[in-house]
Amino acid sequence: MLFKRKQTPAALIAKGDKQFKSKKYKKALDYYSRANEIDPDNQAVYDKMITAHLQLKEDWDDEDLAMSLTWTMKKQELENPALKRVHARMTPEWEHINTLIKQLLLAKDEGEETKLLSQIIDHGEQAVYPLLEFLMGIKKITPGAPL
Repeated sequence: MLFKRKQTPAALIAKGDKQFKSKKYKKALDYYSRANEIDPDNQAVYDKMITAHLQLKEDWDDEDLAMSLTWTMKKQELENPALKRVHARMTPEWEHINTLIKQLLLAKDEGEETKLLSQIIDHGEQAVYPLLEFLMGIKKITPGAPL
C-alpha cells in the first residue's frame, strides 16, 4: 500500500479506523502498522493492530502468531515497563548470553576473555538485562560484602 510521506500517526490511525469500520481489516492493519512505525510507543495503536489482526479471516501461521504476541508484549511493556525485563528472559538470546557470561568468568586467558566479551557486546542492548540480572545475583549471594 502506498502512503504519503508526511502522514502523521493520527492521520494514519483515522484512515485505519475508516477501513476498519468498512470491514477492510487488512487495509486497516496496514494503516495502523504504518502509524506504529512512526510512533512505536503509542499504546492505542497496538490495541488497534491486535484487534484488526484478530478480525482477519485467514488461518494464522507462525508469523501471524509471532506478530500478535510481539504487539501484545510491547503494549504490556508500555503499560508496565518492568515487564520488558520479564519478556527479555523469554528470548533464546537470554540463555545464550548467560552461557557467555559464565564462560567469561571461567576464561583462562585474556584472549578468551576478549573473544567472549566481543560476543556479549555483539548482542547489543539484548545483553543488558542478562548482565544486570547476573550482577544482582552476585549481590544476593554476598549480601553486605564491601564493594
